[in-house]
Formats: sequence, structure tokens, C-alpha cells
Amino acid sequence: VGKDTVLVPAMNGIEAADVLRELSPGNIVLDAVIYTISEALPDYSVTQVGKHSYMIVGARDTAQAGYAQALQQILSHAGYDCRYTEDAVGEMWQKFMQNCAYNTVTARYLINSGVIQNSPELGNDIRGLLEETYRTALACGVKLPEDAVEQKYRHTMFRQDPSATSSMRRDAEAGRRTELDTFLGALIRRAEAHGVEVPTARRYYAEMIQRMKV
Repeated sequence: VGKDTVLVPAMNGIEAADVLRELSPGNIVLDAVIYTISEALPDYSVTQVGKHSYMIVGARDTAQAGYAQALQQILSHAGYDCRYTEDAVGEMWQKFMQNCAYNTVTARYLINSGVIQNSPELGNDIRGLLEETYRTALACGVKLPEDAVEQKYRHTMFRQDPSATSSMRRDAEAGRRTELDTFLGALIRRAEAHGVEVPTARRYYAEMIQRMKV
């Protein structure tokens, strides 16, 4: 990795690129969001199991936008669905909203979408987590659609395949390390820094920590 190497962390959450910038201050670090459903196999390979897979790339520094556009062209030329955005931070937070809500609830109770869709109580938790993440995003200066909460709530409650679940649920069920800190941990840290109340997130975080200790 040299000073001209472009680094692209295609990971969940909102902190990966910032951590990479701190570790490699002399490098070009782009932002990326990937939407895919995959699983790790015993031979250490990763297999896509969902029908769709695509990545959104962008640059927080406008001077680096050309690198993001070049990456988009390279991956598209290779046949992968890669899209360029001028608002990479907003795109990351949009997925982060869904992760903080859906992934957390499915992992906490080891359930699939159908259970959530048939439970008014869990539906309220989904909405609560979405709203808390949305308010925190706005406090951080992130631009999001005004109907972002409603869109994601309706997707989970009415359009999601009832048999679907999250990778975080699978990790929790298998006793593996989960993305709890990547999602709710990061949300709570941002909320504290900006004075935003996130009671649902704090409750789920504490319950997940307790569950992992049992």
C-alpha cells in the first residue's frame, strides 16, 4: 500500500472509512456501501446467495471524486453493478438506518421477518430504532429523505420476504461475534456526542450485551 493506493472499505456501518483514514492518513480513502446477501463457507470462500448485489461508491473529499468515478467504471466494465454517488455519507446512513433496526431486532430474538411483521410490539421497536437513527443522522448534519423512516418501516413490515433474516441474526445464533458495536454502538456514540436521546437503541444494546454473557 503506497501513497497512491486507493482504499475502499466496503463494510457495514458508518465508521470504517473514518477509522481507515486515521490509520492511513496519507492515502485516498473512498466511501462505499454494498448491498448483497452472502455467506461464508467452511473453505473460507464467500458465496452470494441473494438475487441482487451492487455497490455504491463516492468520495467525501470532492478532490477525490475522480477516483470514485474511475472505480465505478472499472467495476462496471468487469460486469459488476457499481454506482457512483455525490453523497456517499447519506447513502451509508440510509443503509445504517436499516441495519440498526432490522438487523438488531432479528439478532436480539433470533427471528425472521415474518415474526416481526406479525408483532405490533416488534414493529414499534423497528420504528423506534429507525426514528432514533434518523434523528441522530440529522444532528450529525447528514442529509436524508424526509420519508426515510416510513420507507424503511414499510419495507420491513410489508414488503420484506417473511422468511428473510439478517446476517447478524445468523452470527448471534452461531455464537460468533456480531455487528452490535458497528450498529448500535456507533449510533449511541454519535447520539451522545450530539445530545440525541436513543432509548430504544440503548435498551437493545444492553439486552444484546447481557444475552452474549449468558
